[in-house]
Amino acid sequence: MKIDENYTLEGEEYNWILLYKKPTGEISEKTGKEIVNKGRWYFPRIEQALQKYVDHVLKPEESVLKVIQKQEEILELIDKLRVKQ
Repeated sequence: MKIDENYTLEGEEYNWILLYKKPTGEISEKTGKEIVNKGRWYFPRIEQALQKYVDHVLKPEESVLKVIQKQEEILELIDKLRVKQ
């Protein structure tokens, strides 16, 4: 399930996988293709995967106000995920 434009959450039999994929806008000299930052983390519980997502989204923010605003956005996204299930 897509959490936002950069993060996706997938379920396996024994794990939840949080996937991160964000184009950088830069072109690789070697391949001629756009560089994409990627990440993949495995968790036994969905709560742990969502906590990692929250940490990654909030840590780059530089002010408390921005963190609070971003946290409210995240809670809305999580509520939408619950409604869809």
